[in-house]
Amino acid sequence: MSSFYAHHLFDHARRVVLVCSALCAALLANATFAQEREPRFAPQVIVCADAASALAESWRGAAAQRGYGLSFFELGAERAKNVEALRTFCAKLRRERRVAGLRFTLVGPGSTELAALRDALTYEIAALVTWGSDVSMSAMQSGPYQASAIATSSEPETVLAMVSTLRQGHGEPEEAERAIDESLDRFHDAAARADFEGYFGLFAPEGIFLGTDATERWDVAQFRAWAAPHFARDSAWIFLPLQRHLVLDGGGAHAWFDEVLGSANYGLCRGSGVLRRIDGRWKLAQYNLAFLVPNERAKTVVAAIRGEVRSEPQAHSAAPTVIYLVRHAEKSTEGGSDPELSEAGRARAARLATILRSVPLDALLATQYRRTQQTLAPLATARGLAVKTIPALEVDTLVAELRGPLSGRTVLLSGHSNTIPRILAELGVPEPLEIEDPDYSNLFCLILDGNHVRLLHLHF
Repeated sequence: MSSFYAHHLFDHARRVVLVCSALCAALLANATFAQEREPRFAPQVIVCADAASALAESWRGAAAQRGYGLSFFELGAERAKNVEALRTFCAKLRRERRVAGLRFTLVGPGSTELAALRDALTYEIAALVTWGSDVSMSAMQSGPYQASAIATSSEPETVLAMVSTLRQGHGEPEEAERAIDESLDRFHDAAARADFEGYFGLFAPEGIFLGTDATERWDVAQFRAWAAPHFARDSAWIFLPLQRHLVLDGGGAHAWFDEVLGSANYGLCRGSGVLRRIDGRWKLAQYNLAFLVPNERAKTVVAAIRGEVRSEPQAHSAAPTVIYLVRHAEKSTEGGSDPELSEAGRARAARLATILRSVPLDALLATQYRRTQQTLAPLATARGLAVKTIPALEVDTLVAELRGPLSGRTVLLSGHSNTIPRILAELGVPEPLEIEDPDYSNLFCLILDGNHVRLLHLHF
């Protein structure tokens, strides 16, 4: 009997080992699959040629062999129209693809017209490769953040080999530097595509963002609250990395960086900061954005900041309506049907005022109940704003106020777990929403821009 049981015990143990091995293999396969699903950044080449030309397939094959993305752009007769069309084309590609470095390499025959496009799109075009007997050496002179080269023939493989040479001009980065580069590229790419969760997912828990204004020092929650309306657009903002320097610590846990950025709105800027390695991924512990001002223009800029230089008023398109909605904070167990906030509720109300510190609020709305008014009280005191009350059940009145007198403004509204879902539905949010009774952490940001409605869900 003992040998019988020993045999079955051994057989059972063997089956357990096989099952565990199979589970481990499945987990590894899933992990590998998850990594493969994450979009990979690839160099993007724009060929100035007809996509239906005889060499089009050769271009596609040569690009595929090198792992390059390839697009075709056909030049028109007018330079100004070519510039705007190529600018629009680059923005479209950046939304659709993950562009290594977020900039493009432009290739095509001749140099004068292509060089003009390169010079007009300094931030979008990182490199130009051309060929032909009419290449002008003077036209090939490029700016400090661009590269140019002449290929010995028009064969796609020869041209793309020159593209590779330009890309490797500064040497092949180490694996850790490549991973950091990709994290920073993802950071800028997410903003350019208005990927809210992707962008803020690249911050470490203790992350800090320092903006260009002296008041803009935000933790992640504050930055999310301020940035939410910007991510309701096609692009939140676009800063294209032109140059980057990295320094790693000896242990490989932290990295320092500085980068020169190009912005259509703000010109040259500098981003700098610290990344921390968390579970194998590089996360931003700090990002500092600053304008770059030429020394010879510094006094003029300082005078403008002081208000000594008058600037021409600029025309603005109709502003969207931005509505932040928050349930009242934790309430006291005493006070009947109209209790005040509890100690935890008062702490949460103070935290709300801190999180929304930099949000340019125009109006504060609450219901007739003390707990909603007290939720807004710290912020109202800090801003010098009065809290307007609208009865909780008069949702139609509230919606009319938001779509009428408060249209185009930024509003903070404190409501209840059973009224906020109805308000959102009345304002055009299609998905039904439910707020659990014990949950006081929700902060919603609703953007109404014409017929477009977008809801972002924050927590605090």
